[in-house]
Amino acid sequence: MKIGPLQIEPPLILAPLAGYSSWPMRLLCRRFGAALTVTEMVSSTAVALRRLQSDVLYALKTHPEDRPLAIQLFGPHPDEMAEAARTLGAMEADIIDLNMGCPVKKITRNGAGAALMQDLTRAESIIRAVRRSIDVPLTVKMRLGWDRQSRNAVELARICEGEGVDAVIVHGRERSRGFSGEPDLDAIREVVRAVGIPVIGNGGIASKEDADRMIEHTGCAGVMPARVAIGAPWIFAAMAKGPDHPEANPTRAQKGEIAIRHLRMMIDYSDEDRAASEIRKHLVWYSRGIPEAVSFRRDLFQVKKAHEIESLIRRYFIDNTEKD
Repeated sequence: MKIGPLQIEPPLILAPLAGYSSWPMRLLCRRFGAALTVTEMVSSTAVALRRLQSDVLYALKTHPEDRPLAIQLFGPHPDEMAEAARTLGAMEADIIDLNMGCPVKKITRNGAGAALMQDLTRAESIIRAVRRSIDVPLTVKMRLGWDRQSRNAVELARICEGEGVDAVIVHGRERSRGFSGEPDLDAIREVVRAVGIPVIGNGGIASKEDADRMIEHTGCAGVMPARVAIGAPWIFAAMAKGPDHPEANPTRAQKGEIAIRHLRMMIDYSDEDRAASEIRKHLVWYSRGIPEAVSFRRDLFQVKKAHEIESLIRRYFIDNTEKD
């Protein structure tokens, strides 16, 4: 798959995950096979007006090995989206991705995210303004529509193609369904058949079988797994190399080593105190499937320091190899 001049091989992309996909998670997913990663979505207003508060700067942090990297922007105003894209395109971004699919109310009530699928005139203005402001590839992430009665992903995808967008990502649910229910692969296929630019499938991808089914059924050029990768970056090895590949099936001890690496990268990413706070939500997911998961999670929230968390990981994961 090509997005502009960028070759994305294998065609596996880590989705933006609010609160999770900082560069430590992104690098681990790359290690197991993700060819492209996307930052957490960033407010165009904050970037355009240089209101770079700590949370925005935190989301934008990257790493030399985190390439190619897409930075995702959200916002309702064409001028601010264009200015923010210009700023980021001249800095860290290899791709600018526009969010027109986020279903969260605090985003949509301001006219951003999936709300733009209710106002395709404004969406088109944003896309045109951003495309004129940057030289790097441009992608747009969308839903099937606002609800079942107003599906317009095909129309929006055609607008994207006409304005010079390099690829579109289609989440196979409407905004009204959030993250529940099966993605509509037939609807994604309609988008694929309607445009000549790459279409990337997203939504409900939890295994290699899901990824293969989406590609085979829709004809999409690539897939974008999301929450399945939290606490399991090896899912990309399963999708790239097959579910029987050793990298796709880490032992409990290996999972512990990966979790410790994640913790140490979080320390490099921020500091020990913030890393100790942030890693907990990842470790809840890392502990899925181990017999002592409940005990591990209970103990995890009783400790405060990074070195205590690392000791806990060693005790529950690495010192229990005989229980694999």
